[in-house]
Amino acid sequence: YNLLTGEYLFNTVFEKEGPDGVGFVQGYHMEDLEHIYITSQHSGLSRTDTSGTKKQFIEYGVTNNGYHLVPNFTSSSYHYAPAIIHHGKIYITQGSYPGVEKSAIPVSVVIDTLLQTIEELPFRYPKLITDDTPMEKITGIPFSREFDGKQFIYSFHMDENIYITDIETNEEKRLPAPSKYIQQLKPIQITDDREMVYKNLLESSYYFNILYDKYRNVYYRFAILGSEITNNPEYTFVDIFTNGYIRFSVIILDENFKIIG
Repeated sequence: YNLLTGEYLFNTVFEKEGPDGVGFVQGYHMEDLEHIYITSQHSGLSRTDTSGTKKQFIEYGVTNNGYHLVPNFTSSSYHYAPAIIHHGKIYITQGSYPGVEKSAIPVSVVIDTLLQTIEELPFRYPKLITDDTPMEKITGIPFSREFDGKQFIYSFHMDENIYITDIETNEEKRLPAPSKYIQQLKPIQITDDREMVYKNLLESSYYFNILYDKYRNVYYRFAILGSEITNNPEYTFVDIFTNGYIRFSVIILDENFKIIG
């Protein structure tokens, strides 16, 4: 669609199998009309264009340190951590998984699209209050990642700090960015009762996505503010969760990551 007029322009069909097959689509990143990267759940990255023709295939492989890459970039913005393309390289995130030591998992990896090599970035998962809790064992560690052109900025749900890494030097910084509305972070309780899990989510406070505003040169960090939810016979807790229950606050950080609003 044309963003200015709303006019329909074209659509693209991607084959699942065959010479131009991209497999079971998990997510995509569109750099421009000639460079559309589609990730498959089990195989790798397919570079295609608006014709749907597969131009290049980059197989998920092993990093320089022997880590086996997993498909972990999606087009979902729920946990905002899009693929970043910088100087011909693709930077994607890697999730934490039950049974895998966190220190062995790079939070981000970089894929060289020309050499088809994969390199780990040194930043690892920080110590969080959810370590070794049922939540982490089931869901992994949710986080958001933003890129401002020079640095990656990470916001973990259960950490009032943010983490900044330089894309060139890999220098790491941990800086406080708390919400005045969150006095204490508590692990979200996971039970076998699905309704109670969603009730616990509704009543829990945690940090969420972080976004960079290149026009104002500031960063927005979202904080979800839990509140007590009472039973309502007309709605389930799942209904409330999926239909806009959230109270939230936005923390505004300046170019030096100081809170200004």
